Amino acid sequence: MFSEAGRLDSQYEQKGFVSFPNLSGNIYLVTISDGQYRLALLNRPSGGGTISGILVTLAAGQGAQLIPAAVPITLVPVAGRPEPQLGVVHSGDPAYDEYRACVDRIAQCGFALFPC
Repeated sequence: MFSEAGRLDSQYEQKGFVSFPNLSGNIYLVTISDGQYRLALLNRPSGGGTISGILVTLAAGQGAQLIPAAVPITLVPVAGRPEPQLGVVHSGDPAYDEYRACVDRIAQCGFALFPC
C-alpha cells in the first residue's frame, strides 16, 4: 500500500497498492478512487535510487470532459538532500534544472517511449 500526502490539491490525494511482478521487472502503483483508476508504471531503481516511468491518468479537457493522459514521472529520493524542493517546480526555481534533467532522461535513456 502507498498514499499520497502534501499535494497542493490535497482533495485529490489518493492511496493504492504496489505491485512488483517478476515477469516484467517493473513496479506498478495503482490507485482507485470512485471507480477511476490511475497507474504509474515504473522501472526498478537505477543508480542513486531514482525510479522513472510514466503516469497514466485523466486530464481535464473542455468543460467537464476528462481525457486520457500519460506523462513522464520520476521519483527521486530526498534522503541526503539538504533542502529538496517539493510541490510545483517552475522554470527559474533553484531545483528546476536538476528536476527537468531527471524527467528528460526518461525518454533519452529509454525508460519509456513517447512515439510521435
